[in-house]
Amino acid sequence: MQQPPYGRTRESDTKSTDVQVNETKSSMTKWSHKNLALKILSLKVAAHLKWNLDILEKKLPLPIQVTLLQDLFYITTDTIVEISAIPDFSIYNVSDQALFTIVLYHR
Repeated sequence: MQQPPYGRTRESDTKSTDVQVNETKSSMTKWSHKNLALKILSLKVAAHLKWNLDILEKKLPLPIQVTLLQDLFYITTDTIVEISAIPDFSIYNVSDQALFTIVLYHR
């Protein structure tokens, strides 16, 4: 069996989105306290920079930018997504934080 990426559980234990079916499969997600704290810290740093995309694009390598967006989706929507498979959300049913995340992704 293939090892999951660092800090993540097996694929069957996470929420994933099937683009063709467009439904979210959910299960329990297990993040270590240390891993979750580091994710929150990275989001706080980005917020401290006021989400200045010029700074984030220049200073962060692309894989870290993708991870930052994935972490933002996880924190705001409690959904683990691959960036290529962003789920559809109704703008009337999502929180302001989730709406910010979606707008930031599509920018």
